[in-house]
This record gives sequence, C-alpha cells and structure tokens, in this order.
Amino acid sequence: MEIYHGHNDQNKNKVSYYYKYNFVSPERIYTEIKEELRSYFQTGVLDDILFPSFTEDCLKRLGRSSYKIVENIIQLDDYTAPLPQHFEAVRELWLVSPHDSKYKMANSTYEQTTFRVASHRDHATKCEDVCAPEEIKVTYKTNGNVVQRFYAHHLLTPGNVNARENCSMDSANMMADTSDTFEIKNNKIYTNFPQGFIHLVYYVKEYDDNDYQLVPDNIRIKDYLKAYLKYKCFETIYNNVTDETFKQTESKFIYYKRESDEAKVLAETEIKKQTIEQAIRGAISARKRFNKYQIL
Repeated sequence: MEIYHGHNDQNKNKVSYYYKYNFVSPERIYTEIKEELRSYFQTGVLDDILFPSFTEDCLKRLGRSSYKIVENIIQLDDYTAPLPQHFEAVRELWLVSPHDSKYKMANSTYEQTTFRVASHRDHATKCEDVCAPEEIKVTYKTNGNVVQRFYAHHLLTPGNVNARENCSMDSANMMADTSDTFEIKNNKIYTNFPQGFIHLVYYVKEYDDNDYQLVPDNIRIKDYLKAYLKYKCFETIYNNVTDETFKQTESKFIYYKRESDEAKVLAETEIKKQTIEQAIRGAISARKRFNKYQIL
C-alpha cells in the first residue's frame, strides 16, 4: 500500500513521518528487576502481580506516542466503517482516492524446466561407458502481484467533542478545517459523506502471550520502564513499613523516584524527536515564511 499527496506523480510526498519502533515483551525487564531485588521477592515483601498494570500506567505517562502506529485503508459503506482491532486513537485520517493497485493474485502460473544430469555407473560394474544422462523435471510456481496506490486529498475534521477525544494530542486532524467530517462511536467511524476510501493512521495497544502490553524496543523507553517499576516497588514497601527500617526505606524510595523522573525526561525526549524527513520539512517551511520579505 502506498499513500501519496496530490494527484500526479510529480508530487509524491508521503503522508506520515514517524519512527517505526519494534515492540517487545516487557517480561525480560520484569525478570531483571526480580533478580536485582531478589531479597525482597524471596521474603514475600514484593511480588510482580501489579507489574503489568504499572507498565500500562508508565506508557500512559509517555502518551500515545509510546504505542504502536498502524496504517490502514478503509472503505466506507453508507456513511460508516468498523474501526480496526485494538484501535486506541486517531493519528491521521485522510480522504483518499484509489489510483492503481498492488495485491497478491489468487491464481498462480506454473513453469516446468527439464535438467539433464550426467552420471557414471558404479565402479563395481563391468560397464566402462558413460551412462545415459538422467532427466530431472522441476516445476516453478509464481504468484503475481498488483500495485495498489492511493492519493490523499485532505484531512478529515473531527465533527464533535467525542471525535476529538479519540484523536491523539499529535493528531494532524486537530488542526484540519474542511467540510468533510468524521465521528467515532460504538467502535465505528462515521462520516458526512456516504461512500469512498479513508486512510487511517492510528495507535494500537499490543500484548504478548502473557497479556503483557508490548513496549517500544528503545533503550531510553525501556530504561524508564525499569526505573518506574523499581520506584513503584519501593513505594509499595514504603507504604507498608512500620518498624525501625522506615528511614532506610524512605531514602531508597526517594532515590528511585528521582531515578524514575530523570529516566522519564530522557524517554519523552526520545519519542518526541523529529525524524530526518520532519527536520527537512521544518527547515523548508521556515525558509518559505521569509519569502515575502524578499526584494524582487
């Protein structure tokens, strides 16, 4: 699937620019923490039952930018279309039109080739002549592909407060001002035009086999998650200590809280940094703002 702005081949700017992180299970981070704080877990002072909940809370603090971004082309039918599975929030929603297509064809073509392999008789036999070449027939199966390309016309405008609440804070649609609007409710997208295609760029939550929410495979974000989980561990201990170790626990709690806050700053910087394409576009846009001051 390819999405382009405009209506001709001379204006092929990609719709979306963003980092595509790989996503991994947080299970390894859980194991590292339990090993580093082994004495607390072995004595039953701590357990990992709330780690999945703490992980989701941590990623929420980073905003939806820590979730996976997926793109999809959706065909409207009678003003509506179902939302994709695991939909979390709209990042971009465009009205698009099909131009040509690319998809794997259902049928296949078959081609057969014959190879001739020369061989010799076994040395134990009396025949010294070369044997007749052996023929091997090989069949190749080929599946054809067709290109599917769409051209983006314009962003859709959120039609009401509920639609805005289903958009991420970095959604380009929040600044859109077009007559074509959308609304989201009951796991469906509703538009004010009956038919057509829309290009949805959206955030999703994904989970591993243990129902742990996947996290971006980025060192800064994983470091923040680890620091946050340690902070929550010592917050739990701090809230339950009543003996003479209170002061010692308090100092550790304050230490890990500070570590968590510092790691969060680095993680937020990581997920908000511009891609190379965004930096180039920003520089070009800034330069164009001064064109009106040029003396011809």
